[in-house]
Order: sequence, then structure tokens, then C-alpha cells
Amino acid sequence: MFAHYTYAQMIRFAVLVVAMPGLLTACARLDPLTQPGHWVPTGANDANLRAEVANPHDLVHGQSDPYSDGTEAANAIERWRTDRVKPLQQSGVSDLKSTGNADQPGTGQSDAAGSTLGAQ
Repeated sequence: MFAHYTYAQMIRFAVLVVAMPGLLTACARLDPLTQPGHWVPTGANDANLRAEVANPHDLVHGQSDPYSDGTEAANAIERWRTDRVKPLQQSGVSDLKSTGNADQPGTGQSDAAGSTLGAQ
């Protein structure tokens, strides 16, 4: 099995195999989460998420959508895989144009207090 390796290559490999566990354990000492005075995961994020969902069991096993059988989503994935993605419909938002200048009087823009900015 090792016939085509030189003696020096086998020694380097053996040293690496022996040294690797020691080198990897040094990583654990450098991990900031294990150092005193640093943030420690307490599970607060999971607790907040469980408090926010309507049914905490949904985090273990979700619910299916009663109005969809997944066909539309599966078709979209198939179009994506075959590079036949449908273009987005025009929403009209990108067609909006700015009218007026905020630095000019009478533009109709108002500040947080409700007074019209630039009004004379």
C-alpha cells in the first residue's frame, strides 16, 4: 500500500497524523464563545421564537398549506432548472417619476410635524 512512497514522505505523514489532533484541540481554546467574559449562547433566541409563533409545535413539524398542493412551486423550480424563468410582471413602481425638487418652494412635501415644507 505504501510501496510507492519514500521513507521521508511516510515519516511526514505519520507526524501529521499524530500532530493533527493536538493542533485541532488548540482551536477550541481560541474559540471566543469558550472564553470568560464573552457572550455565551443561552437559548434566548429560541425562547423568543417559541414565544412569537402561534403554535410552538409548528417549529418541530410545520403545517401544510390547505390551498396549495405544491404544483405551482414545483413548476417554478422546474422552470428555474431548465432556464425558462418567467419575467416579472410590471408592477408600475419602477415607472414612477419624481416631480419637483425638495429644495424648491411649493413641492408639497411635508415634514414630520405635518407642515408643508417649502410653503411660503
